[in-house]
Amino acid sequence: GGYEIWMMDADGAHQRELTTGLLDHSPDWSPDGKLIVFISLRYGTRELFVVSPDDGSNASRLTFNNTSELDPVWSPDGTRIAFMGVWDNDWEIAVMNADGSDVTRLTYNPGDDEAPAWSPDGARIAYRRDQRIYVINADGSNPTPYTSPATWDSAPDWQPVVDVTTFVPTNDAYVLSSQRNTVFNRRRLLVRDAATDSNSYVKFNVSSLSGTLVRATLRLWVSDPGPDGGQVYAVSPFYKGTTTLWLETGLKWKNAPVIAGAPLDTAGKVYQGRWVTFDVTDAVAAGLSGNGRVSLALTNDSRNQVAFASKESAHSPELVIVTR
Repeated sequence: GGYEIWMMDADGAHQRELTTGLLDHSPDWSPDGKLIVFISLRYGTRELFVVSPDDGSNASRLTFNNTSELDPVWSPDGTRIAFMGVWDNDWEIAVMNADGSDVTRLTYNPGDDEAPAWSPDGARIAYRRDQRIYVINADGSNPTPYTSPATWDSAPDWQPVVDVTTFVPTNDAYVLSSQRNTVFNRRRLLVRDAATDSNSYVKFNVSSLSGTLVRATLRLWVSDPGPDGGQVYAVSPFYKGTTTLWLETGLKWKNAPVIAGAPLDTAGKVYQGRWVTFDVTDAVAAGLSGNGRVSLALTNDSRNQVAFASKESAHSPELVIVTR
């Protein structure tokens, strides 16, 4: 009965519906991949909402202007959203914080200002006004035409100034508290907090990476779902108490790197046959300043075991790093 937001893997597989509102459209990913902003007519006017891409849960409303909004786009740092809104019966460009606060109108044109697009550094916004492309500073100053009024121009966009590099693990394995001296090197990674604890370890070599780090994400394929996808920690790349790099052929509970401190990121409920993502930017930054190894540990706080695919499977773990 209406448009909805759908999601699928990059190869077209696992198509699934995320929203069940009314005329949900114009999705845009947050830079960290954790939220999707979109437009919905479910309350009578076009307003901005965000939803989790993992399972479509917790769709929340950001704007309550009771007029209309369109074309939401995230700023490159994920802190703000630009959009079209109606003021004085005209479409204008506005920005707000990612939680919907501090809505600020940027343009004051008698005609319609449309199709905002952030510059890669977040300092400017391109948009369409009166059949021309304009650029305005993100604080609303200095609106400047960039194209001729003799043409009909629309849909501006900026060339990205980032590189995306995907690494697969050099080593990954799980360990069991009940079998402290046993090496497990199989096609899965386990996490569980029960009478028998399961922790998993993943290690990458990023020493070949160049450029300035923007963000890094660990992607894991869920082969056995559960209510608690766990937490990811930065840990030593060495066997406990040594300066020898741990290997999946020798890792066991007794010599596994110690898991301590605050987690880098956490996951809630995870679903079979889907990717789950963790922000591991801090761990990659530390690895790049050290020996180029990024060593990560996975745990959870549930008696329900969760399994992720290992590097020997068809869906290897991935470390996706954005640089510029």
